[in-house]
Amino acid sequence: MQSQELRPRELDVFSARVRDARLLAGLRSSEAADHLGITRVRYSRLETSSSTVSIDENLLRQLGTLYGFESRFFTVAPSANAVSNGLRFRAQRSMTKFDEEAIEVWSRVASELLEVVSLHIKPIPLLVPTFEVTPGPEQSADEVRRLLGIDVDEPVVHVIRAIERAGVPVLCAPFDVRGAAKHDAVSLWTGVQFDRPLVLLRQTNSWERIRMSAAHELGHLVLHRWHVPENAEDEAFAFGSAFLMPARGFRMDWPGRVTLANLMPLKRKWGVSLAALIERAYRLGLVGAELRSGLYKQLSARRNSETGKTWRVEEPGSTEREPEAPWLVGKMIETAYGPEGSASALSDEIGYWPPKFVSPLLQGQRKPKRRLQSLGLAERAEPTSNVTPIFGR
Repeated sequence: MQSQELRPRELDVFSARVRDARLLAGLRSSEAADHLGITRVRYSRLETSSSTVSIDENLLRQLGTLYGFESRFFTVAPSANAVSNGLRFRAQRSMTKFDEEAIEVWSRVASELLEVVSLHIKPIPLLVPTFEVTPGPEQSADEVRRLLGIDVDEPVVHVIRAIERAGVPVLCAPFDVRGAAKHDAVSLWTGVQFDRPLVLLRQTNSWERIRMSAAHELGHLVLHRWHVPENAEDEAFAFGSAFLMPARGFRMDWPGRVTLANLMPLKRKWGVSLAALIERAYRLGLVGAELRSGLYKQLSARRNSETGKTWRVEEPGSTEREPEAPWLVGKMIETAYGPEGSASALSDEIGYWPPKFVSPLLQGQRKPKRRLQSLGLAERAEPTSNVTPIFGR
């Protein structure tokens, strides 16, 4: 009697996991089907099930190889408590649906990371107000400054640090989808009750842009938790501008004769771009439409003598500051796992997301130097030997 050839085992995989892995790999579904040697209709079924789909172990191994994931990643249910309740973007108009979906996955990785780490530490107090009926961007920004102890006439010294003091974790994510950087930041509410705020920023060399992006996303968290109007992006920009350049102090500083040269001291004081100064002044009625247009034309016409880029792309003073970096999540992780915590162990704990996708979220953090005693968190864990540290040695 001839022995029959053993058929490959059938295993259940979660469709959402297959989709997430593909998006992080930067592939469209049609490209994935071609790489796997299956029809596009069959591949579509792998991603569109409401829960799980059965596939043979050979195809599972192919998926893992193609996307760079362990097979077990696909067989573990996504964290239901880490699903974002609506993402708020600061993006370019050219951002596609594919780009949005990939950013959604990065948000999910970050959400699951924070969910797991939060299990090991005491809750961080949240000082960010949210309005069911917003009093408007200007008043909301003034209220947030008051809650954070920032004087109404003073600049925000470190925007990201101020946001983190309010209990909002900030992470830097590699948002360059398929090689194109099409957006700057995203914010969301996560957790069982969607009560945990989170901000993700694209790492950039522009200190002006990262400060405005962080303030912009803070505006989304404050203004748009319960309702997202059609002009949500305009409101978030108005909030960010008011948060960084409060009206009373800004008016006192505005020069009588407006030129790009005499706006440079204001750029340095308030920590924003020349373009942001011009737009804020226009909205406060300090300059008219004609002068505003003329100043923008000057920004577009002038060039950096060293790089050849226009001032609209790279303003003067762009190298005078280091771009801000977050620190809160790094300290949370050090508190939970110790300074010698294992990156691979952390990756396993959050559902087998590969370290190559977890590490970029942490590399943008300032390396922790002390414990979070000031925030009342738990004592940090004892160092673990013979592991690769999360933040490097």
